[in-house]
Amino acid sequence: KRESVILYEFLALNEGVVGCIFKFVSNSEFYTFEIGGAANMADRFFQIRRKVKGTWSTVKRIGTNAEIPNLPFFGYEINSWYQVEVKLVGDNMTISVALMGITERLKVIIVNDNSISKGRVGFSTSGTQAVFGEISVSPTPIPQSK
Repeated sequence: KRESVILYEFLALNEGVVGCIFKFVSNSEFYTFEIGGAANMADRFFQIRRKVKGTWSTVKRIGTNAEIPNLPFFGYEINSWYQVEVKLVGDNMTISVALMGITERLKVIIVNDNSISKGRVGFSTSGTQAVFGEISVSPTPIPQSK
């Protein structure tokens, strides 16, 4: 199975949601990994959602820090740098997050879903502005011959 890894860094300037879009086929077909940041811990989360044929559904949502024992952070805090790794192997998706300079990358979500097989990568925000640092995607797409 082919492995793809998306590795990126971000710093959010406000409360809201920061996301990584992957396996993007069109505006109506893609996955997104989202991290919610808020002053109120109850409003923070990690989640993978998918949009297929224009309809949203949640693949997996971690809505409380009790669901991930020993995680030293949950969601994001404003003005802190995070590093996120999205590892895709076939239908398996493993998401790891690190609070940069404080923790190593820790797995927060592992799921298996075959709704969308491949596509492009992008980034999103909702209710916040974010600065994105280093971004790498491997392997790089193979150009199609004409």
